[in-house]
Amino acid sequence: MRQYFAPEIQTMPLERVRELQAQRLARQLDRVWDQPVPFFKRKLEKAGLKRADLRRLDDLPAIPTTVKAEL
Repeated sequence: MRQYFAPEIQTMPLERVRELQAQRLARQLDRVWDQPVPFFKRKLEKAGLKRADLRRLDDLPAIPTTVKAEL
């Protein structure tokens, strides 16, 4: 039995984990504006956010949450 599901990720240093999280967040946010995903793009714009406003993990609290009833 394996101790980790994805050892290359689960055992990396915290600094590298934060970099990976930031990369993945940026990819998802780019997708919202570029493809676009209308529901989420409207939600972010309604909150007064533009893609340029969301660059770092520290910007994450500015993103409004989505609840099941909205979907």
